[in-house]
Amino acid sequence: MGRVRLVAHLGGYRDRKHDAEPGNPIMWHGQTRLSSASLGHRIGFRAGRRHALRHDS
Repeated sequence: MGRVRLVAHLGGYRDRKHDAEPGNPIMWHGQTRLSSASLGHRIGFRAGRRHALRHDS
């Protein structure tokens, strides 16, 4: 599965046999979800790292 299909899947694309190719709204929604997940991961990683540094000693 290619990267475009993965973003489309995040946008709600089902990739069934009779489905048309994903359009702009599906791709937009998928990109928005991917960006939000990436931001959440970065924030969580940084918060966890600060927590570990504070309680390391």
